[in-house]
Amino acid sequence: FALAFLLVGFAIGNAVYCARLFKAGEIKRIGPLKALRFMVAVVVTTLFSSIMKWLLIPLECLSSDEKSLSSYIHGDETSCTPWIFPDILFTVPTLVLVPLYVAFALTASLFSLGTNPLSCAPHVQFTGRVEVLFILGKVMSTFLVFISDTVTPVTTTAVLFLFSVAVLYRHLVVLPFHHKQTNVLRGGIYTAICWLATTSVVVSTIRQNDLFRGETFQNMQWIMVGFIPVSFTIGRWIVHCRYHSLLLSIDRLRGEYEQKEDSGTDTPSVLLPPKTLRGGPMTPMSRRVSDPPTDRSTGRRAGQQRFSARGRTNYDHFFDPSFERKRAFGSGEQAHTVARMLLMQRQENDLPFLAYVIFRSLEEFPDSQALQVFRLSLMRFVFHNTTEASSEEKQLKSSNVALAVDHEYVLYAVERKATQDYAASNMGNGQFNAINLM
Repeated sequence: FALAFLLVGFAIGNAVYCARLFKAGEIKRIGPLKALRFMVAVVVTTLFSSIMKWLLIPLECLSSDEKSLSSYIHGDETSCTPWIFPDILFTVPTLVLVPLYVAFALTASLFSLGTNPLSCAPHVQFTGRVEVLFILGKVMSTFLVFISDTVTPVTTTAVLFLFSVAVLYRHLVVLPFHHKQTNVLRGGIYTAICWLATTSVVVSTIRQNDLFRGETFQNMQWIMVGFIPVSFTIGRWIVHCRYHSLLLSIDRLRGEYEQKEDSGTDTPSVLLPPKTLRGGPMTPMSRRVSDPPTDRSTGRRAGQQRFSARGRTNYDHFFDPSFERKRAFGSGEQAHTVARMLLMQRQENDLPFLAYVIFRSLEEFPDSQALQVFRLSLMRFVFHNTTEASSEEKQLKSSNVALAVDHEYVLYAVERKATQDYAASNMGNGQFNAINLM
């Protein structure tokens, strides 16, 4: 309990301190932010379930027959008095810290994402929503124990099973991590958790209805435990199949793109930047030196095309009965995942094709906030089209449609990083600050 109290107290206090630093504009101090990232990895990603159990030690006797904290205080083996003095001195911090810890874990999970699509670190993910769902499942499994007297074990395990299936499904749909092996590993873990939840439902049902007893029931449990490694392997295989399906979608779009290129059809693309010197990102200074001349008749630089993200309207859909058959993607999430998958192949020659995929995605799903924010990130970090990116950011902020809070966070981080990079390049020192670390 003392260890959990110190860890959670330090993590939340440091998070508040980092927020005050950013609000004050002090972005050169990266020490507190590094500590925050480390604490999130420890108290949220790794030890969440354990710390929740430790924090609830003063109330553990309300749902368990194990020796309680009250028994250590009063010397009575059956004592369970968390609401009297001096037990309440431990109960009050629990009641205060547990809600704060859950809120901190959900917030940290939601915002533990990478704003730079070119990041290749194994832990970087483009969205934290799957992690939030995973944390909610852990919280639910913890607090269902305290109402075990009012609900049956079958109901409890069924709720946990539904949460585990939802987490696995969302993971397969979006594949949140940039690194393939991390997605494969998480897929195996989530599938193993689904299997454990399934076995819990089966065991609870057998016990509640007294279907098996003795050695037969014990052997059945050992068989279920033995299938945990098998379920982990199956989960990894399912993720590999998902990747294969996305690669088939990319190949189909590539054939469509090359056919239009061969036929001379104008394939809209992001305003592609000219080639710059190898060995580093394009800075404003290098862009001034290497930009080709502008064509006065078209207002564009040589070799560049304008990107148009105009989606098809209801009028277009109504008078095009074959539109559904011509769809390249089943949903905006699939379109987003395909585009990220193409980018993660790390082929610079595919940038025009990536621009075409983004165009097709926004043409079919113009209202997808994830696609709009991803396109902004691409223009900032990949295509280095700062002018159009700034225009798009202003349009998104001034639109009547409210952005999701994690998308607003990405816009904030991208805008601040662009401002800092521009200031650093003008001063001649590309310093590493808290914005870059974030």
